[in-house]
Amino acid sequence: MKKILLSISVFVSASVGFSQCTDLFFSEYVEGSGQNKALEVYNPTPNPVDLSTYHIYRYLNGGTAVNDTLYMTGMLASGATYNIVNSDTATPPSASLLSVADTLHTVTFFNGDDALGLYNGTTLIDIIGNVGGPDPGTEWLVDTGSTKENTLVRMPNIFGGTTNWTVGATQWIVYGQNYFADFGIHTMNPCSTATVINELEFEISLYPNPTSGFLNINSEADNYSLQIFDLTGKIVINRTSLSETTQIDVSILTDGIYMIKLNNGSHHLTKKIIIKK
Repeated sequence: MKKILLSISVFVSASVGFSQCTDLFFSEYVEGSGQNKALEVYNPTPNPVDLSTYHIYRYLNGGTAVNDTLYMTGMLASGATYNIVNSDTATPPSASLLSVADTLHTVTFFNGDDALGLYNGTTLIDIIGNVGGPDPGTEWLVDTGSTKENTLVRMPNIFGGTTNWTVGATQWIVYGQNYFADFGIHTMNPCSTATVINELEFEISLYPNPTSGFLNINSEADNYSLQIFDLTGKIVINRTSLSETTQIDVSILTDGIYMIKLNNGSHHLTKKIIIKK
């Protein structure tokens, strides 16, 4: 049973507000054994994002020439991830990666020394590695590890991309080879530009996730609302005035990825749930 703990901040001062995170960013990078290679892009904004203006370039050995391009498509819900998995069919990647893939593509044919750029139109909004070199040899160094044969997960206090790899290299949690447990679900702290005065915190746990029938919610707060959205942004379940301990019947939903939005009156928090029967 896997619980996702959601940290919600409750502010006593009425002057404190929340800002919107502004654009997509890379949230996970998988460079595993064989063809276990994948990328995850996260939407931190409060609204669904049309992916038609977004694309990813792969730069061989950190050079300036674009070696491969993925043009992203569809709508990406608030708090959702777009999951890109290696497209090799002769020796396919792990089923745990394929099961949550939104697309299969050769842009994931990296080996630790390629650079990756995420673009919105013509604007570079996030990078992994240093576009334009110098050639890193076999890997880009990242905190306590590197981009070679590791999984990198963006730290939860990162709210957007960076085009400066000196900064970007400090923003990842490094896991060992073939770590896929977080792929398809990203956890990020709430975005805030305000100074927090008399901040109180409480936790909400959602479990099991994935679920087939019921979703249990335990919270230190009560009288909050809940909405569940499909990936098109349509509300499929809506509940209000919920108590500290609540169970939601999600058996009416078909298999897939959904977004759950919790609102306690001060702000909202959005997370991903998976329905798997």
